[in-house]
Amino acid sequence: MFSFPFVTGNAHQALANPNSIVLTETTAKKYFGDTNPIGKMLILNQQYPLQVTGVLYDLPPQSHLQFDFVIPFEFIKNYGANFDDWGGNGYYTYVQLKDAARQSAIDSKLAVYPKNNLGWDGMKLYLQPLSDIHLKSAFDFNTDFGERGDIRYVRFFIILALVVLLLGCLNFMNLSTARALKRAKEVGLRKTIGAKRRHLVTQFLGESLLIVIIARLLSLVFVKLSMPAFSNFIEKPISFQFNNIQFWLIFSAIILATALFAGSYPAFVLSSYRPIKVLRGQNVATTSGINLRKALVVTQFTLAIIMSVAVLVIYQQLHFISNKKLGINKDSIVYVEMKGGLQKNYNIIKETLLQYPAIESVTATNFYSMPFKWVGSSGIRRLRIDGKHPGKELNLSSFDTDFDFIETMGIEMAAGRSFSKEFITDTANYILNEEAVRQLDIKDPIGKTFDYGVKGTIVGVVKDFHFSKLKDKIEPAILKIRPAETNYLLARIKSDNINNTIQTITKLSNQYSEGYPVEIHFLEADYEQLYQQERTTETLFGGFTALAIFISCLGLFGLVTHTAETRTKEIGIRKVLGANSVQIVAILSQDFYA
Repeated sequence: MFSFPFVTGNAHQALANPNSIVLTETTAKKYFGDTNPIGKMLILNQQYPLQVTGVLYDLPPQSHLQFDFVIPFEFIKNYGANFDDWGGNGYYTYVQLKDAARQSAIDSKLAVYPKNNLGWDGMKLYLQPLSDIHLKSAFDFNTDFGERGDIRYVRFFIILALVVLLLGCLNFMNLSTARALKRAKEVGLRKTIGAKRRHLVTQFLGESLLIVIIARLLSLVFVKLSMPAFSNFIEKPISFQFNNIQFWLIFSAIILATALFAGSYPAFVLSSYRPIKVLRGQNVATTSGINLRKALVVTQFTLAIIMSVAVLVIYQQLHFISNKKLGINKDSIVYVEMKGGLQKNYNIIKETLLQYPAIESVTATNFYSMPFKWVGSSGIRRLRIDGKHPGKELNLSSFDTDFDFIETMGIEMAAGRSFSKEFITDTANYILNEEAVRQLDIKDPIGKTFDYGVKGTIVGVVKDFHFSKLKDKIEPAILKIRPAETNYLLARIKSDNINNTIQTITKLSNQYSEGYPVEIHFLEADYEQLYQQERTTETLFGGFTALAIFISCLGLFGLVTHTAETRTKEIGIRKVLGANSVQIVAILSQDFYA
C-alpha cells in the first residue's frame, strides 16, 4: 500500500512467512554490517527466531510512519494477540480509497457503525488523510502515539515572518520617500527630455525588484549555511529542497509581492514631481508625505511592541506551566523500563531496593512512555455498575499498577481509600479518578460493584491528575492492581547522594536485565521535555521580536539622519545664535516623540 522502496528483497513475498522480518537499511547495518542480511536470523526478545527477508531504505524523517523493522501480524497472532476486539485502539488501520472524494460519505457510514453493529454509543470511527497526520491530527486519549508537529506553530511563524517582512517594506518605503529630494532633479531632468511617468514608475519598481532579488539570494545563502544549527536547536530535521518546483514558485511570488509593495508608493511619489518646481529648486515635500512617514514609523513600532508583549505572555505561560500543580509529585522519582528478566523478578528487586534508606518507596505501572504520553488504554468496554449498564460506553485510560503506586506518585485521594495488601480482594478492585466518576454519573461510588472485564468493587476515588500536557484535558482514568501487566519500575528516592542511589538501582537492574541495556530516567526531566517545544517557540519568538525592534530602530535612525541632513542650515544658524547641542537634539527629536 505504501510502496516502500526495497534495497533488497521482494515486497510481495517479504512477509509471507509468519516468522519473517523486514529491516530498515540502518537497522540492517547495525546488526549485520555491510554483509547481505537476507536469509540470516535475528532473535527477537532473546526467544523468537525471525528470518530476514528484506531491507527497506530508511524512511524520511518527516514521515508519520517510523520504524526499525516490520513483522507480520500472523507472528503476533501465533503468540496470543487478539485483533478482533473492537474496543482495542492499539493499532493504526489504514484504508486506501478508490476515490478520495468519497471520504465524507464513508465517514458518515463509519460514524454509526459501532452503534448499529456493536450497540456502542461511546465509539466514533472516522478517516483522516495520511498527509494530515503530522501537523493536523488531534486524537483523544493520546492514541496517536508518535512525534507530531502542530500546524498552529507553522502558521504562527509564517505570520511572524510576514510581520518582519512587512516592517522591512515599511522601512524601505519610509526611507525612499524621505530621501526623495535627492532624486528630485533626476526626475525633473528625465521628464524634461521626454520621459513619461510610466517609464519612471517602471524604473523605480525595477530598482526595488533588484534590491529584493539581491536580498533574497543572500537570504538563501544564509538559510542554507545556518540550517544544520537551526535544525539542531529546534530538535527537528529540516531539509532544503532546491529541486522543489513549489518552493521556487512561492519564493518567486514573495519576491514580486515584496518588490511591488515596498516600491510602489515611492515609485508613484517620485514620478509625480513636477519638473518646473524641481528645476527651480522649490521644495517638493508635502505635509501629507511627512505625515505618512510618521504613520509608517508608528505602525512599525506598534507591531514591534505587540510582539514584545506577546513574548512576555509566552514567558508567563511557561512560568505558569512550571509551577502548576499537576496532581502528582514528580520530584525525586526515577523509573526504569523492565526489560529482560526485570519484570518477572520485580518483587525481588522491589524488596531489595526498599532495604536501602535512600529509597522511600517502589512501585510499578504500565504507561507506555513517560510521563504518561500514552497510557495503556484498555479501549471501550461494556461497563457495569452495580450490575447495570451506565447508558454509554467510556474509554478509560487504564493504569495497571502495583501497590504503593498512589503513594509513590503523590496522588491525593478524593474519597475512599488507596489499594492495600491488607485487603486480599484489592487485586480485583478499582479506583477511579474524579473525571471518570463525573462522566459515568456515579452517585456515592465507594462500595459499588464495577465490572471492567473483571468484576470488582470501587474502593476509592483519586483527585484528577495530569498524565499528559496541561493543554490536554484530563481524561477519565481507572487504576487497578495488575503487577503482571506492568512494564515500568518507579522509585521515589531521597535527595541525599542521588548519584550513589542511581548507581545502586542500575547495578541491581543489570543483575536481572539478561543483557538488555538499563537506562534510569528522572520523571521531572521528562515533564520538562514535554514543554521543550514551547520553550523553543519562546526563544524563536524572542528572536523575531528582537529583529523587528532592530528593523524599526534602523528605520527611525534613517529618518533622524535624513532629517538632520535636510535641516543642516537651520542647525548652523541656531548654533550661531547660541543654541547648544542639547537644545538642537531636543528640537530634532520633538517630531519623533509625537
